[in-house]
Amino acid sequence: EEFCDIIIEESDKMNNLVVRLMEQLQYSSAYSLNESSFSLKKLITELIDGTRLDFEECGIRLSVDIPEECIGRGDSELLSSVFNNYFSNALSHADFEKEVRITCKELPNCYRISVYNSGKPISGTDIENIWQSFYRADKAHSRKEGRFGLGLSIVATIQDLHKQKYGVLNREHGVEFWFDIKKA
Repeated sequence: EEFCDIIIEESDKMNNLVVRLMEQLQYSSAYSLNESSFSLKKLITELIDGTRLDFEECGIRLSVDIPEECIGRGDSELLSSVFNNYFSNALSHADFEKEVRITCKELPNCYRISVYNSGKPISGTDIENIWQSFYRADKAHSRKEGRFGLGLSIVATIQDLHKQKYGVLNREHGVEFWFDIKKA
């Protein structure tokens, strides 16, 4: 029974890997965006509502500052994947003050969504490589957690499809990942 449980667990991990690889291949081929206008506040609120318990269980303070009037344009399903990747990383890496902040800043032609988490900075070498498939800056967060180093490469692919910028900044007490969404 114990070996069967291990086989099932490893099969689930392998399935997750294959699904993520297929997702990236789909995005990097001739993918046609399903663009529409949508409320950034509504989209992000819906995405985080299901994970609030995870944050509470881990003792992580979550704050969200997205103005009601921010209306973006793009493939909301794909952009949800970008946000979920950043959000999942924030949950996994929040340390010290255990804080995650989600903000939206208006720029001339787009909105910049930022996901900050308190914790250790990302080294300079890792910052250059984190957007590559299978690269993991924090080796402690490994396959045992179902992490394969594909999330940020999927983010890069989706943002490239939208012709929008993305990035990461080390802050004084944490890390801030950001991505841009066109204004409607």
